[in-house]
Amino acid sequence: MASAKGGPRAARAGCILSFLSGKLAFLLLCAGLSVVIAAFWLRTGGSVWPGILVHGMTNYWSTAIAPTANRLLGTDVRNIAVLALAVILLVVLGRRLGDRQAPVVVAG
Repeated sequence: MASAKGGPRAARAGCILSFLSGKLAFLLLCAGLSVVIAAFWLRTGGSVWPGILVHGMTNYWSTAIAPTANRLLGTDVRNIAVLALAVILLVVLGRRLGDRQAPVVVAG
């Protein structure tokens, strides 16, 4: 069935743009998470636990917290929060972002 404002071609173009904007948002989320997780990984001497926790928190956010926040604000708040944190880390750490800290050894 043709849409009232431009027919099937306009409807198809809208679907394609919606699809591409969703993929772009996911790509930006992945890039932001890469910066955040890498910063924590390097700052902890190579421990994977911060990466696991950050990834888990974003998954929890998207299922438990985000639906209400997204509905209230009309946008995906998780993407904005992750990208903002990534930009802050890039600005604050700058070139030191790639400096790996020495691992902490606990003697028992």
